[in-house]
Amino acid sequence: MILAIVGNPVREECRHISDKAVKYLDDRTMFPAARRVNWAAQFPKASAQALDLLDSLLQFSPERRLTAAQALAHPYMADLHDVDDEPASEGCFDFAFERQKLSLAELRQQVVEESNMFAHASEVAGLPQRG
Repeated sequence: MILAIVGNPVREECRHISDKAVKYLDDRTMFPAARRVNWAAQFPKASAQALDLLDSLLQFSPERRLTAAQALAHPYMADLHDVDDEPASEGCFDFAFERQKLSLAELRQQVVEESNMFAHASEVAGLPQRG
């Protein structure tokens, strides 16, 4: 599905994946030949900056893809970007918690606790409450 949008990668875009993965992606029975979507044709009312941001984010190669910080600094985001209100992570995020084997009741409890934590944080910040 992604290749139908970004197109089949060329060799130089595949440096970050294994030879086995490259061979798999080259299988045209699995991944028919596809060209990159023409964003301007797909979204004719979008601004040039919006199309540039979209194109810069939807790159097969992570070397060509914008980072989150670069995306926030993109001209399209100028009205929303606030460097003082966008702290960067000090390291890689650990998703190990997603591998926990939880019962449905335990998962529900975690959702409730997380929701309560954010509700309390918004009260402290003086944000309007939803009712």
